[in-house]
Amino acid sequence: MKLSPFIAFWISASLLSHFSVCNAQTAVTADARLSARRIVNAEEQLEALEFILNKTLASAFETYGVSSLDDRAPVMEMRNSLSTNSTHYDFQFRLNRMLNELFHDAHTRVEVESNLDKYRSIDMCLTWVASGELGEESWDLISSCDTDYSQRGDYIVSVGGVTPEALFEMLRRTIPHENDYFLASLEEAWLVREDFLSYFGMLDNQGNVAVVIERDGAVLEAVYVPLLETTSNADDENTPFVSYEILNHSSTAVFKLDDCIFNGTFMAVMTEFWSSVLSNPNIDNVVVDLRANRGGDFSVAPVFLSFISKDSYELFDISQRISDDFCLQTPMLCDPETLTALTSLGANVTDEYMTIPSSVMSAFFAPLIPQSEVTFGGQFSVLTSGTTFSSAHLFAGVVQQNSLGTLVGTPTGNTPSFWGNLISFPVPHTDLTFHLATSQTEGNSIFPDVLIPTTREDILADKDPQLDFIASRNSSGSNTPLSAAMIPGDDGIADDDDESPPETIAPTSSTLDDSHSSAVDRGFGRLVIFILMFGVVLVL
Repeated sequence: MKLSPFIAFWISASLLSHFSVCNAQTAVTADARLSARRIVNAEEQLEALEFILNKTLASAFETYGVSSLDDRAPVMEMRNSLSTNSTHYDFQFRLNRMLNELFHDAHTRVEVESNLDKYRSIDMCLTWVASGELGEESWDLISSCDTDYSQRGDYIVSVGGVTPEALFEMLRRTIPHENDYFLASLEEAWLVREDFLSYFGMLDNQGNVAVVIERDGAVLEAVYVPLLETTSNADDENTPFVSYEILNHSSTAVFKLDDCIFNGTFMAVMTEFWSSVLSNPNIDNVVVDLRANRGGDFSVAPVFLSFISKDSYELFDISQRISDDFCLQTPMLCDPETLTALTSLGANVTDEYMTIPSSVMSAFFAPLIPQSEVTFGGQFSVLTSGTTFSSAHLFAGVVQQNSLGTLVGTPTGNTPSFWGNLISFPVPHTDLTFHLATSQTEGNSIFPDVLIPTTREDILADKDPQLDFIASRNSSGSNTPLSAAMIPGDDGIADDDDESPPETIAPTSSTLDDSHSSAVDRGFGRLVIFILMFGVVLVL
């Protein structure tokens, strides 16, 4: 039986969850608190709301078997708020608050697909830092850079009269999320941008923000921070999504993946990385850094892990709702040949629903990944944070579930079971796009085996505590295995202050020997053929 269409199931799963809140159109108002506004009248808001609710009922995984959402408190509250005109950004925040209260799903949300540079920001860097026991954290707000208004390491007492505790609670109520680690890892630009500051009432009538800070134990007088035009950061725009460095002083190789993008660039850098690792007898520790990765194409995981283990391993279960819109946007998933192939592999398929067990997922990916003749035999670790989300979360989960390596850092931004396979719709009368999750992925909780949060002291010292921990263990010569719930210092190993500069490697031509390069090329070629055949990209 031809199994090619089977790939389309995962190919359509767009779980990237970058939130953006910005206006594509503007209207001048007399209100000094926000310079760029688009007004949505009450009738337009109602039509947009009805559109979102109807699409949700028809296709969302969570509403399978549900006939109406009108009796749900968040929906009733939203309807009651539609009697007056609203700014575009305010309407978006209120819609997201409704969706958050309905589903507690970070993937189902509304957002504007346009340039964040249209907003002004205050000149500060604000970072959340956890204190307290795992699962019972409180969140402090810290200045993470030096500006004219604050210094690195300053505690933020209040922003616009709002305490960090109250601000974090506002985030919980408004931003679609699944756990606090996701909220604490939202991009720093959010907390300092004018639409956010205005919506949460932190701007004064002159468009300034009163910030109170604590420094060296003393609370300082409030400073009034003005909004400034946002400029593009060319360095950020040119930062590659994948790179690596060789830390020779600690015999460690770090593969940094900030987006799960499966393309030629990924393959070139990964090939060069494994060439450097496997040809260097000094390297006995490989690290994958997923701390800034919000997801994308899951196929990067099995391709990379083919150099860690040749053994088969379990992936994850998926439950998928089938609807008219889902089939319209991903027709290959509703093709009879695809459904027959899924059934033959052990999936349960009906006209409205399908369940794909982990064994089927594993069977599918096995022949598609490159089979390296040589695998890495040293220690393998994955760095995680609250930003680690979606496909990156699944990458880390597969490593932990199958004991392929050790997770180091803080918990990921997903819950064990989360939603995906997004379909998207333009929302009438707005510049919003509605992203709707149509499937559920079943997995285990992903808490790091070694919990190492970033502290205020780390920010002050500009340190990378997670990577420093791994490097210090390796350079100390410790053979003690990394174990669950371990914390730095458990084994008596001191921090490594070795200042040897790392060797940063840019992607160049592959220097893998013929057996390695041909294995990679064969696997990549097979995936490319599938992708080109169906005009799709594997994204989870």
